[in-house]
Amino acid sequence: MRRWIDAGLLGLIIMIHLGILWRYDTAIPASMPPEEYGLMDLGRNIISGSGIVTRVPSELFPFPDRPQPFYVPVITYAAVLGAWGSLRGFDLAPLREFSRWLSALDLVLIFLLARRWDIPRPLSLLAVLWTALDVVYQLTGNIIRADRFCLTWGMLGILAFMEAQERRAAMPWWALSGICMAVALFAHAWLAAFTTAWLTLMALRRHPRALPIFLAPIVTAALLWSLHMLRHADYSLQISRLLVQDKTTMGMESLLILGLGVSTLGQVLGAYPSNSPIWLAPLVTVTWAWKRGRLRWPGWRIGLIWIAYLTGYLNRHPWYAGWFTPFGYLAVAGLLASLWPSEPGKSARSLRIALLALSALWVVYQGHAVWQNVQAAPRIRAAHQRFFEALARDLPLNASVWLFSVPDPAFYLTRARPDLRLFIGTGYFVFPYPWFWDRIDRMVFTSSWVLPKGVLPPYRTEREWQMPAVLIEYSIMETRPLR
Repeated sequence: MRRWIDAGLLGLIIMIHLGILWRYDTAIPASMPPEEYGLMDLGRNIISGSGIVTRVPSELFPFPDRPQPFYVPVITYAAVLGAWGSLRGFDLAPLREFSRWLSALDLVLIFLLARRWDIPRPLSLLAVLWTALDVVYQLTGNIIRADRFCLTWGMLGILAFMEAQERRAAMPWWALSGICMAVALFAHAWLAAFTTAWLTLMALRRHPRALPIFLAPIVTAALLWSLHMLRHADYSLQISRLLVQDKTTMGMESLLILGLGVSTLGQVLGAYPSNSPIWLAPLVTVTWAWKRGRLRWPGWRIGLIWIAYLTGYLNRHPWYAGWFTPFGYLAVAGLLASLWPSEPGKSARSLRIALLALSALWVVYQGHAVWQNVQAAPRIRAAHQRFFEALARDLPLNASVWLFSVPDPAFYLTRARPDLRLFIGTGYFVFPYPWFWDRIDRMVFTSSWVLPKGVLPPYRTEREWQMPAVLIEYSIMETRPLR
């Protein structure tokens, strides 16, 4: 009977989470260049048999009629996204649905992982609820990016890894764990690489005979990707050199702020209210409880949580924080389980009441930020639609247009104005082709983004839109380069 109650409560949390994401629709977060449109095109080319290539020109590869090899290892995600798109359509809304269903599946995996970590059922469900209401987790579950797909396979790999450590006939589980981590690794190399390395180290220390079984699918996938890269070595080296030369990378101060988790306190991307804690505080507390023997977890589990934290936060991309969110709330639930008194008495009862009240207050705090987003979503979606329609009317016939705005109008313009030649801004402002701006008739970009001096040519503003987000308003400009 208890299992049915747990399943019902878990299903209710998932329904609430999916309802929130469907309410956000394509408005929250606003469509982002270049990933969403670029990954759509990559997935469509893979599923159609055209190869691991994109046909979306940009300032890095401004050749509309030539397919460009794709150099980032997101192949597993792109292939599955292409299969989904072939069934549901290659547009923003249906492709975001895929991420939402993955987000729901991850909530189930969080519950299973919590139970495997001996967290009591009520606290396991509480960890799932906290994760489902976390705005950072919601935003990364409502965007076309490989992060959520990578998290799904990463958690599957961790679950299989734990089964392999505890079963006698463990070889199939070692192989399954390796396959899952290989899929995660080639969905998002950065997010999965350090977790894979940590599991490899644990296997080497405790189960060295199983290590070849675990590593076989990972090494096979790496060799296949290396062959793909060697086929396009010249292009891969050129792109790598441009990224190294890029002058817009974050400084140490910004990385430190991200690493402390302060970037998600109060706001996400400067536009959406956040309800994530400053994760460093609970993680230090969890580690202290483990060192003192209050939290009876194996050391590899504490190390795994820290690896996930540093992977999610110590980088220049705020989207990666959603990778860590489930692990953070699992750690907090484990800490609460270690503090929960089992003996009777007035002091124990008071402590239980205090812990329950603190947990309920956090849910209320999370709900306030979610409600702000839910209320704002229709207004933001309507503003996006007006912007897309006006831009489609204004742009000259057969124009070449460089797009670097949020929301990204590429999906809409592809449907409404097939005569246009679209170039998608990448955010890496090292231009290998000096003649690029000579071929551009219009530039559409978010004016508040700080672009390095000298990146854009002199221009005249043709039109400007005020675009709402939840916390701010910002402007988008349509401009004409001056010849």
